[in-house]
Amino acid sequence: MDEYYLGKMARLDFESSDVEGGLRHPLEELIAHIYEELHPDWILIDSRTGFSETAGMLLSGVCDYHVLFGVQSDQSWEGLSYTIKRLGVDRLQRGYHQAEFMLVQAMVPETPKGKKDDLVAAFAGKAGDICAESYYLKPESTRDDSFWYLDDAGGDSAPDRPVPLLYKSTLSQAAELSELLESLRSSKDIQDFCTALAERIGALGLGLPT
Repeated sequence: MDEYYLGKMARLDFESSDVEGGLRHPLEELIAHIYEELHPDWILIDSRTGFSETAGMLLSGVCDYHVLFGVQSDQSWEGLSYTIKRLGVDRLQRGYHQAEFMLVQAMVPETPKGKKDDLVAAFAGKAGDICAESYYLKPESTRDDSFWYLDDAGGDSAPDRPVPLLYKSTLSQAAELSELLESLRSSKDIQDFCTALAERIGALGLGLPT
């Protein structure tokens, strides 16, 4: 990041009118350029919280995999419901398979184990209901492995199976990334999240993160 960064960002047109003419969206052009110039194994795109131009594009087929973060609140569920429908039923109606995603239950409070288990179970139950209505296909006699079916729900790698992450105040107070490393390495829920993400993405043939 230097004195030219903001100017370059300002020139990235997220609402190009030329896309309808068959051209790739400017964000897709940028990603392709990064691949050609830097040859990265991964490109991670962090969309800001809520609905935005970038979030809309990232939910429209640009990404190979989506990681959705939510909390146990009405506002969060409203957004997640729309997003999951966008990745599921909306794509199915257009003749595509569902987009792949992982759901993360973020900011789970530090509570006694029994209370935490109840919070995680309640979140998982709500996620299951939404996915049953807006993501999964009904079971069929002839199955296509590129689709997710209702009887896949609840499995270890199923999209409706959320991964909980505890809220840690230390992660919000560090000034440098290096200050977070030990906390991240020693956190079991962070390790579980990384393992689950690696397994789910690896199963899709997209490679395993290190």
